[in-house]
Amino acid sequence: MVVSSIGLGAWQWGSGTYWGYGKRYGRDEVIRIWDKAVEGGINFIDTAELYGRGMSERMIGEIIQKDKRPIIASK
Repeated sequence: MVVSSIGLGAWQWGSGTYWGYGKRYGRDEVIRIWDKAVEGGINFIDTAELYGRGMSERMIGEIIQKDKRPIIASK
């Protein structure tokens, strides 16, 4: 298994409390963020069931349906 040395943190995905989710960006932008990260060589994403009250993990579930490459750390 090859894991990128830089990962993408998904704690702000789905949470309207921080970083403007739902106001300045949403699900479609999250998917574009992941696509850009993959283009840059990132294949590791960090999440937890608490992030966005589970929304982060649900969006990651959508991502892995179209892109089977991610390595996921969930706590």
